Amino acid sequence: MLVTSRKRLAAYEEVFLPVAALPPEHSVDLFVRLSGRPADSLDHAVLAELVGLCGYLPLGVSLLAARLRHHPSWSAEDLRARLVAARDRLGELRAGERAVAATFDLSYRDLAPERQRFFQRLGFYPGTDLDAYAGAALGSVSVAAAREQLDALYDAHLIDEHPGSRYRLHDLLRDYARGLADEGGTMEQVQAVQHVCTYYLAALAVANGHILRSGAAAPAPPGVAAQVETPPMESRTAALGWLENERANVLACIRRANNLALHELVIRMAAAMAPFLRQAGPWPSTSRWDSRSSMGRSSTGWTPIRAEGGVRL
Repeated sequence: MLVTSRKRLAAYEEVFLPVAALPPEHSVDLFVRLSGRPADSLDHAVLAELVGLCGYLPLGVSLLAARLRHHPSWSAEDLRARLVAARDRLGELRAGERAVAATFDLSYRDLAPERQRFFQRLGFYPGTDLDAYAGAALGSVSVAAAREQLDALYDAHLIDEHPGSRYRLHDLLRDYARGLADEGGTMEQVQAVQHVCTYYLAALAVANGHILRSGAAAPAPPGVAAQVETPPMESRTAALGWLENERANVLACIRRANNLALHELVIRMAAAMAPFLRQAGPWPSTSRWDSRSSMGRSSTGWTPIRAEGGVRL
C-alpha cells in the first residue's frame, strides 16, 4: 500500500520516502525529458538557470517544462527571460490549471489563523535561516510559542529543518509567504524588520559583553533587552560561535533595514557588529552602508562613509 500526505507522517512505516528538492543535474534531466525537446537543442547553461529559478522543486520543474512543450515557438532562453523578468515568479510556474502556488495554498489553508500569520512573517525575514529566537521576534511571540509554530510548519512541509535547530524557507515558499504578507501593506514588512533587528541588537549586546574588555561593550538601546528573549551565551567561545553562525543573517538585516530607510537601526547594528568584524573579518568582503545605500571599500576593506547626521561608519 502506498500512502501519500502533504504533512509529515509520524507512524512507523516500513519505508518512508520524503519528496524533496532534486539535485541540480537531476532537475535538468527531468526538464529535458518533460519539455519534449531534443537535449542537444537546449542550452545547458540556460537549463541550469531555469531549474535553479524553480528551486529544484520537482513540481516547479515539471510545470516549467510543460510550458516550453506547449509553446513550440519559444526557446529555453525565451522562457528564462520571462521568468527572470516576472515580478510574480510563482505566477509563471503554472501549466493550465496546475500551479505551484495552488499546491502551497492547500497546505496554507489548513493552518490555524495565528499560524498563517506567523508563516507570513517568515516571508519578511531578510536572512537565509533562522532559529526560534529570531522567529519569536518576527512573530512577536515567545520563544516557546515560536518553537511550536516552526515545528508545525515543518510538519506541514512549509519550511525545511536544518542542523542546530534552525529552519529555512524554500525560495518559492519564501516568495509565496511574502506575497501573502504583502497584502497587509508595506508597514507590515517594516514592523517585522524592526522587530528582528531589535532582537539582533539585544543578542549582539550580550555577545559583545563576552568578546570586549570590561566596560567597552556598547549596551543595547534602552528597553530593548526587556522586549525580546536572547539565546544563552555564557562564554566567549559561545558568543563567537553565535556571531559566526548569525553573521550573514545580521548583515542581511542591515541591508534590508537600509532599504527601508531605518537608518537608526542600520547605524546601531553596524556599530554592534564592528567588534566581531574587526576580529573575524574577512576584510576584503566587509561592506559599509550609508543612508543612500552606497558602499565603500578601500584596499584594506574599509572606507569611512558619512551617513545622516554626520555619523561616520
